[in-house]
Amino acid sequence: MVVILITWMLPALLLSTTAAFTNSRQWFSPPSPLPLNPFRGEASLDKGKFLVASRQLGDPRFRETVVFLLRYDPQGAMGVVINRPGRVKLSTLFPSITDLQQRADTLYWGGPVSPSRLMMLFRFATPLEKAQHVWRDLYVSTSRTVLRRILKESKEKAQFRVYAGYAGWAPGQLDHEVWRGDWYVVDADMATIFETPPSQIWPELIRRSTLRKAGLPESTGGVYGRSLRAAPLSSSPRYAWRTSGFTRISSMVPVAMARP
Repeated sequence: MVVILITWMLPALLLSTTAAFTNSRQWFSPPSPLPLNPFRGEASLDKGKFLVASRQLGDPRFRETVVFLLRYDPQGAMGVVINRPGRVKLSTLFPSITDLQQRADTLYWGGPVSPSRLMMLFRFATPLEKAQHVWRDLYVSTSRTVLRRILKESKEKAQFRVYAGYAGWAPGQLDHEVWRGDWYVVDADMATIFETPPSQIWPELIRRSTLRKAGLPESTGGVYGRSLRAAPLSSSPRYAWRTSGFTRISSMVPVAMARP
């Protein structure tokens, strides 16, 4: 049995990520200022935005992904991939949390940086201790105590996701990738994160982004509109391989978490 010890240090994770970026992705200093590029979309880079992988994105780790930005500032950027669920249930990872036992929630792959580190994205009406506000009523936490509380108070209405790892960019790197056409930047919404089936997230957002880039309304139908729809990720062999690969990595359970 392999036991992974996870230490959750939220401030360090959100505020001091540059070292992790340089270990996982090549440092890049783009020319400044960067010229405008239509791939950037209508929204500006900021926390609370979606990064939608374009069809030309070369990094296989991020093919057909959507990233929710948790942070974007002069020190860099970080976010979590929201459409890569694994097969390991949270009830298996945390057997002592009884309120999880009747739920089907699974662990998501959040990105290639620190894959043994877990973080939880959740909605809550009021601020909580050991949680950091991200956007609107959305918070991020690495505390098992917080998970217990939202399950107890919200019960079956609790909206949350738990991610293994995250995506990180060094200062200026994400701006360059957007300028290069790797990502569309669009406004985020809660329904996409918590309600839309993961296999439908990227196809729908890439369809909207492509139509917007072409100057067409998002409701455009007909042959042209249908031609922009990608096949569901669940039918993609490469996606299925990545999902199974993540499942193999995540099957190293149980996970022993440092108690807050």
